[in-house]
Amino acid sequence: MIRAAVFNTYLNTWGGGERSTYAVATCLAQMGMDVEVVTFEDKVPSHAEIESFFGPGNSGFRLRSLGNGKG
Repeated sequence: MIRAAVFNTYLNTWGGGERSTYAVATCLAQMGMDVEVVTFEDKVPSHAEIESFFGPGNSGFRLRSLGNGKG
């Protein structure tokens, strides 16, 4: 399986860049890739928070923080 990482520095900004990040991650996952959305922020949003803000359809990927906190 092909693995892909989509990096976004500001996942908790909740703007257009984050919407695009999740859309790309979802499309790659739908193509059969193993996808992680990666950030250095200490806290990553949950899938429920993402769906609550951007609406349904953003799924199939994992969220991971490379920061000092848990992700």
